Amino acid sequence: MADRDDADGRPEVRRAVLCGPGRSGKTATLTAWAGLLGCPAPVVALPSAVKTGDAFEYLTVPAGAARPSLHLLTTPGRLACGEERRLLLRGADAVVFTLDSRVWRQDANLILLDELGAELADPGRAGGRAALLLQYNHRDDPEALPLAELEALFNPVGWPSLPTVAVTGEGLPDLLALLLARLR
Repeated sequence: MADRDDADGRPEVRRAVLCGPGRSGKTATLTAWAGLLGCPAPVVALPSAVKTGDAFEYLTVPAGAARPSLHLLTTPGRLACGEERRLLLRGADAVVFTLDSRVWRQDANLILLDELGAELADPGRAGGRAALLLQYNHRDDPEALPLAELEALFNPVGWPSLPTVAVTGEGLPDLLALLLARLR
């Protein structure tokens, strides 16, 4: 698939943001996707422009035969980094919300998913046009809640969702394929 051009004749770039609590698996997912996509450039950690000591990860993926050029990035997961997340979500074509499946992380999941919902619902900000996908990560942990319970808690509207184990790569090729299909 060739990139479509924007109004200025430049190739179109799609932007996807991985959002979720700290240590939920966003960076591991992005790093695995870099390998799956055969990226010549590594994942880069960039310092926050808003909060000292925080960072986010960024990956540029050149256009391929079946995909447009991509900008993939993570958001900081600390609860205090809401302003940074709002800035990084602006203009996103898709958002992958990386939920931590472990029982003791559900409050953080709820807080950040609620924050994301408010951001995506505001037409003056992210604009509600971004496709939303849910990634249920840490599925290998003995403290992971059952998928049916997670779906009931976090996905009452039926967004596309997949279970993953980011550190081993389990489920990440399917999640990437789902994301790419949403970005076309």
